[in-house]
Amino acid sequence: MRGLNRIARMLWLGILGAGLPSPSALAGERPCMVAIDVGHSPASPGAISASGVPEYEFNRTLSNALVEAFALQPGFQPILLLAPGGHDTRKPWTPRERAEQANALGADLLISVHHDSVQPSYLTEVHKHGKTFRYSRHAQGYSLLISRDQSCGETRSRRLAEHLGDSLQMRGYRATGHHAEDIDGEHRPWLDPERGIDAFDRLAVLRHATMPAVLVEAGVIVHPEEEAELANAAAQRRQAGALVAGIVTWWRESRQPPLTLEQRTDIQSALNQRAALLEFLGGYSTLDAESQALKDVRVYQYRVAERPHDWQILIAPDREWNEARRILLEQFGVEQLLEVVPRPLLRHEVLA
Repeated sequence: MRGLNRIARMLWLGILGAGLPSPSALAGERPCMVAIDVGHSPASPGAISASGVPEYEFNRTLSNALVEAFALQPGFQPILLLAPGGHDTRKPWTPRERAEQANALGADLLISVHHDSVQPSYLTEVHKHGKTFRYSRHAQGYSLLISRDQSCGETRSRRLAEHLGDSLQMRGYRATGHHAEDIDGEHRPWLDPERGIDAFDRLAVLRHATMPAVLVEAGVIVHPEEEAELANAAAQRRQAGALVAGIVTWWRESRQPPLTLEQRTDIQSALNQRAALLEFLGGYSTLDAESQALKDVRVYQYRVAERPHDWQILIAPDREWNEARRILLEQFGVEQLLEVVPRPLLRHEVLA
């Protein structure tokens, strides 16, 4: 009990720290290689928008916007996957071949860029100038798809999708849930409704990737108003920026070293202390108190000039980054403190 009280006291003061091994994401490391799959092709253009534009054209422009957005992020190397003969080839290029090309490149992650439609029963036909167009206002918004039977496991792909969803949500984008509808052609398990993550098991471009892989349905192009937004160059840059921001956050998290046993023990003690207070003072159930404690207890990694390659942790409940940095500046001084970064608490690391 005495040891727990000591940890709790340090916890509330925000000064609990422990040494961490050096992460690999230091200066001089090779860049993160991002394989970008431009969904479909001229030979197989995908869905047709409300105004008659092939999905492939939307996929290509958003993919190019992603490449441009990555140019503003040092340490990232975007690569557009190319079909044999180039993007304009009329030869078929299978989803599995796309994944295998990303594997051969040694990419760190794969993003397959697509745009969405709805089931035929929701489409309305209109005839203009001798042409037939199909549209629907049944659904709009983005979707993030992962394959739970991926050869390298689903955990890292799901975490990547979570970061993408968080980044999109923070910037005002909303997910569509129509792939989870109980109708023919859908029935996709909705893994995370808030973030817009669906399961698309056995999808070859995801299943055969040996790195984290997510298929992004950027929006519903058969929805007339959403199509107009998705076709806007400024809107494409905004969405590309949101996706890149999610990838950058995921990459930084994925490069962080695992917590040591001592660190996990200290964090678990801090979580237990916070959960006990929530139960006693807040009237939370045990399960709800545990979940809330995971949100409340913040952990930050930091480096100091005296030991520039060693990361230490600061446990600071309810403290935002700027507050945590101020605490560390008071302790070490501006010349000593090199860097402070959030350390997300992963449930499997701290809740055994």
